[in-house]
Amino acid sequence: MMPLFNWSGRSIASAFLQWGGAGAFAAASEDPDTPAGYHVVRLAQRQNPQARDLPPIVAVIQKATISFDFGLLLAPDVELEGVPAVTVFPYDGVDEDAQSRVLSSPRIATVAKAIGGTGRTNAAVNFRIGDTLGGVVYTLVISCEASNGDVLAGWTRIRSIAPT
Repeated sequence: MMPLFNWSGRSIASAFLQWGGAGAFAAASEDPDTPAGYHVVRLAQRQNPQARDLPPIVAVIQKATISFDFGLLLAPDVELEGVPAVTVFPYDGVDEDAQSRVLSSPRIATVAKAIGGTGRTNAAVNFRIGDTLGGVVYTLVISCEASNGDVLAGWTRIRSIAPT
C-alpha cells in the first residue's frame, strides 16, 4: 500500500492540519514558496469531504486564488474532465449574493508539489474568491466529474473579516 503523503521535508503540522470524523483528514500547503493569496487544499479521503478552514480573507479588499486538489482521491489513470463547479453560501452571517464572491470561472488545473499540490495532472479545481462581506463565514463546495464517471466533491470554509 502506498502512503498518502511524501513525508520528506514536511512536518506533521503541515501534513495533518485538521482531523475530522472517522479519522478523515485534509492537508493544505504551508510551504513558504506558495505565493501570497494562493491557498492549496488537498482532500485526502472521500469518507469526510470537509477540508480544513482556509485562512481568513479581508472583506471587500482581499482576493485569493484557491486550488482544491483531488489528486489523492483519483485512481492512477483518472483525471478531472467535467465542468468544475463552486457553490458558495453563508455558514454564519448574511450575504444575499454569496455566489457572486466567486470572481473567476472554476477551471481544471494541475497544482505542483512545490506549492503544496499533489502534482497530478488535471486533478485540481482553481478559482478566485473575493469582495466578501465582513463578519460572514462562507462555505465553499467544490465539485467536478472525473474521467471514470465519478463526481468528486469537497468543501471548506473561509471567514471574511472587516478591516479595523
